[in-house]
Formats: sequence, C-alpha cells, structure tokens
Amino acid sequence: MPAELSKLEKNALIAEYNWFLQNELPSFVETLNTVLESCLSKFFLREPSNTIASPEKYTFTSPTNPDSIKGSVTVFQNFVLFADLQIRYSSGASQVIRANIREDEPWKIKQIQDCGNHIKNIYTMISNPASELSFTESSDILNFIESIQSTLNHALTSLNNPENLTTEDFISDAQRRIFNPPLLNEHSIIFQVSGSQLLLFATVSKFVVEVGKKPDPSTQSFLLREIIKKYGKVETTHSIVGKCSIPWLDSVIDTIYFALDQCQMIHSKVLTFEEYSITSSTTNI
Repeated sequence: MPAELSKLEKNALIAEYNWFLQNELPSFVETLNTVLESCLSKFFLREPSNTIASPEKYTFTSPTNPDSIKGSVTVFQNFVLFADLQIRYSSGASQVIRANIREDEPWKIKQIQDCGNHIKNIYTMISNPASELSFTESSDILNFIESIQSTLNHALTSLNNPENLTTEDFISDAQRRIFNPPLLNEHSIIFQVSGSQLLLFATVSKFVVEVGKKPDPSTQSFLLREIIKKYGKVETTHSIVGKCSIPWLDSVIDTIYFALDQCQMIHSKVLTFEEYSITSSTTNI
C-alpha cells in the first residue's frame, strides 16, 4: 500500500490526473485511431476504393521436400485470387496433382477477415466524436482500455492460432469446390494463416468401412460427416505442407502489438492513480 500523501502531494497528483484526462488520454486515442486506420487499409472493407492494398504474388515452398509443392498464389486482402499449384506426394502416391483457383471464385481466408473485423470494431469505437470519449472516472477508462485490449487480442489470435482441423474437416471443406480442375474425392487442399505465414495443407485420405457395416446406395444423399459417423472413418494416407510469407501481415501484427503496448501504458497509469485514491476529475483539496 502506498504511503499517505501530504496535501501538497495529493493536489499535485490531482492536477496530473486532470492533465492526463485532458491531454494524454485524447492523444492516446488519436494515436490509436491513426495506426488502426492505416492497418485497416490493408483489409477487405465495404469500400475497397479506400484501401491501399494491391494483389501480391507469392511462391510456395515445402520445408521438408522442395519438390513436393511447386507453384504460386496471388493474395489480395483476405482472398486467394489465383492459384497455380503442382503437388507431388511421396511414399507411393506418385501422381502430380494440379490445382488452380480463378479470380471469379477466390478462396476466402477467414482468419484474415476475422482479424480485420476485430480491428474495424475498435476503430469504430474510438472514432466517435471526442465528446463521447470524454472520461472523468478511472473505472470508465479502465473498462474502455480493457475492451480495446480484449479485441486486439482476439485479432492477434485470429492470425496466430489457426484452427486444428481433422481429416473429416479437410474432405468436407466447402471451399474445395472452387478448384479447377475439380479435386478428386480423396484429395483436399486448405489454406490457413499462422502469424504472417500462409500455409497450404494438401492431403490424400481414404474411407475405412468398419467391420460389419456396408453403405447402401441411399447414403449418396447423406452429408459426408453422416456417412463417416454411420459407416466408418476417414484416414489421412499422405500429407504435404507448403508455406509462404505475407509481409503485410507482419505489419498488421506489429501494429497490434504496438496498440497493446500503448493500452498497457495507459492502463498502468490509471491503476497508479487509483492506488492514491485519485479516481475522478476533481479540484484541489
């Protein structure tokens, strides 16, 4: 517990708190507004004409076998617009799989879209007129900062923590239909993001019917997950991972960390004021 302040010290701290409310807090909001606005320009928004992002072409490499994946993708904001890929499986699966994506039906990268939505939510909240963000109570400031921190962490998690997909997820993914030529039933390709890396997962799977169970023709109308659940399981027989770096995602991640640092500085300062029972705008004692 901090030592008790003299009247002079308490008045000095009150003056500092009032200065903080009138100057430092608005400056913090303005800084956050500027960096998030720049960050948002890289994402897909309702008004793409206001963005500064442009399509970029990236080449995939495989960390384990350079010959297993050849080709490139063109990425624009949260879409894979084009893909021209050749995938060669080892261990007996010797055929080369060609996979292409066209601009008229791009692959949507949900993680990037989610990250952009979180950042946009913060930007919308702090872009209110200054009068609406005029705080006096320390508890209101803390709630405001903690809400921003939580949303920033959600944005970061969207990029850094791709979903852990099962074999069933791969073969039943709705976006597999966009590939041209169509993928064979046993082949799957999925794009995910991990940090600033775009990952390509290519798999070959087989359906294993459990002993004593035999699908009948009517199962053709079932959802794939229902068939698996009723008659057996799906096993992955071959898999390949390719990756490429997306530099602008590095910039987004750096912006999020910068914003989190700024939030933490303000949050810690308000807690310090609260330690000395300075919790609202007031005059000298």
